[in-house]
Parts: sequence; C-alpha cells; structure tokens
Amino acid sequence: MSREQTHPRQQQTNQQQSNSQQANQQQAKSQHSLDPRLEDKLNELYHLTNDIEEKTKKKNQVRNELIPLIKANRLEGRKFAIGNRCIKYKMENQTEGLTQKLLLKSLQDYYGPQRADDAMKVYKYILSKREQKSRETISVDKRITKSN
Repeated sequence: MSREQTHPRQQQTNQQQSNSQQANQQQAKSQHSLDPRLEDKLNELYHLTNDIEEKTKKKNQVRNELIPLIKANRLEGRKFAIGNRCIKYKMENQTEGLTQKLLLKSLQDYYGPQRADDAMKVYKYILSKREQKSRETISVDKRITKSN
C-alpha cells in the first residue's frame, strides 16, 4: 500500500472525526444564533454546576477528614456552633431502598414456589398502584468525548 492509500479502517476513522468536527461546528453556529438571554442563562447554569461539583468534592473531603478527628477526641455527641450553622457528628443507620427486584424476590420467598402466580399477581398489583408525578427540569450532564 502506498503512502497516498489509506487502510479502510483509517478511512472510516478519518470520516468519523470529520463528521464529529462538522457536528461540533454546526452546534457552535446554532448556539450563536440563540437568544442572548437564553445563552447567558445557559452559561450561568453551566458555571454554577461546575462550582457546585467542585465545592461538593471539597465538602466531602473535609467531612471525611473530620470524622476520625471527632471520634479520636470522643466528641461524637457535641455540637459545634460556627456562624449561623451547627455542625454535629452523628451515626445513621440507613435502610436500603425498596426496589422492584427486592419486592418480587420477597413475595416469591413469602408465597413459595407453589404459589409463584400469586406472588406475581401481588407484585403487579403493587406496581400498578404507584403514583406517577411529572415535573419539568433542566439537567446538566457531562459530555462524553472520545480522545484521539
């Protein structure tokens, strides 16, 4: 194969990269035609989301450093008043959520293999009684980009 000729896989990769670049350019063009107020609010949401992620990571890091210090000094029941906040260590026992998988398994265990149909009927009945709620939201997700 000469240098001018490329392998079919390489051609496909080059085409995909070209398509990706064209899509990014089209997206950039379409973003420039947005209402300026909308664009400002989208940018504000983007920056706030980044700030929240950074602060959440830092807060979790500080919490993880505080727990052993409070335990080592035997201050588990004490409240620490700082500014308009009260910081307190507490141990919480948390019960796992009630999942469909757990519900079905529990009903099957309860009714036994001979009454599997009854277990399934009760399972479907319970699922049919769930309330559905709708709400409008704006999600901010990380884009997945493939590195070259």
